Amino acid sequence: MIGSKYLSDVLDTSQFQKGKLNLIEAPCGCGKTTCAKGKIADLATSRNKVLYLIDTTNGCNVLANCENTRKLLAWDIGEGSYYNTMTPIPYEQIYPSFNQKPTNDMWVSTYANFGLLIREYGPALLNHFEIIIADEAHNMLQFATYSPQPNAASEARDAVRDAAISNKALVIAISATPDNLRKDRRFSYYLHEVPFDKSDLRQYSQKEMGFFSDIHDVMDTLPEGKKGALYTARISQMKHLEDLAREKGRNPISIWSMSNIEHPMSSQQEYVRERILEEEAIPSEYDLFIFNASAETAINIRSEIDFVIVNNSNRTHIKQARGRVRHDIETLYVPQGLNVSICLDEKYLDHPLTKQEKIAMRLSTGLKDSHGKPLPYDQLKERLINMGYSWAEDDDGQVILSESV
Repeated sequence: MIGSKYLSDVLDTSQFQKGKLNLIEAPCGCGKTTCAKGKIADLATSRNKVLYLIDTTNGCNVLANCENTRKLLAWDIGEGSYYNTMTPIPYEQIYPSFNQKPTNDMWVSTYANFGLLIREYGPALLNHFEIIIADEAHNMLQFATYSPQPNAASEARDAVRDAAISNKALVIAISATPDNLRKDRRFSYYLHEVPFDKSDLRQYSQKEMGFFSDIHDVMDTLPEGKKGALYTARISQMKHLEDLAREKGRNPISIWSMSNIEHPMSSQQEYVRERILEEEAIPSEYDLFIFNASAETAINIRSEIDFVIVNNSNRTHIKQARGRVRHDIETLYVPQGLNVSICLDEKYLDHPLTKQEKIAMRLSTGLKDSHGKPLPYDQLKERLINMGYSWAEDDDGQVILSESV
């Protein structure tokens, strides 16, 4: 562990500003959630006046199990996701304490759920809250790009911005990786980076770094008798790597989103998920835990883990995935070279690409051949298909890319 101070020790809340989005950038391991639930939430006249927003259902469930918190539920979910088969819950059932004797419970919601509330009841809903905490705020922006806008996540994003600039509520954004907030034109003008001394903040460490150009190579060289965690982007990759690990004599388990109806988890996976959420531990019989973005920010693992593999070259994913293991580790493995995960911008998906868009898409991957030139299209096509994308061409020969998983 590097550093000795928790965020609560060094944060001066008098530096917060109304009319701004107050950004707290702090590393994994320094107690951001504890500070938010305590020192920041305590600024309100009542915890009933605090709304804590989080990116994933897993994270929301963890918070809702804490003392003096309750879920802010907007919808009964049927078979499917937030984008179909939804039945509104009546206002008086959602907010019994808004209209009756207030409790001292802090409200907790995912961004998607909150976006649906805004859609149903309008921005007046924001008037109830004195403090809005946007945790894992980088995903508040990222999740809005996963489906055509407006969607529940984009409506939550815009509501948080509107609350910040309205000067009515104090709005605090928290993230270990907030670069996209700084770059986003919706927020950059209203962003206030809260100053505090970060020099001695606690953060997790690793004894050494390992680098790989092909995930299959690192799977071949993992130390025997050691336990690890592996982050990769898509369920198809998770299943493939789980099979590969089993061939190597390991006993892996994969966890993804409970709301994925195309790939429902088994009862054993659900059991392991509950163990992790409730006990922050992977059952001892498993020696490789495989996870994706549904758990990238939402879970804590305090049981024995010796190494972490992040099969993605994005800085945000590396930091967040490493941060799920809440102690020091021996080795962190990250990619270098060609064979890393590719996450295409949504603007290149689900429509025929013009010649200019196709060129821009290729350049956006950053992939190059042995001569330092952009990867040829035939090789890029193979890579994208292996990463879970589909590559089709219309009658005019224009490429249409989409996500298979």
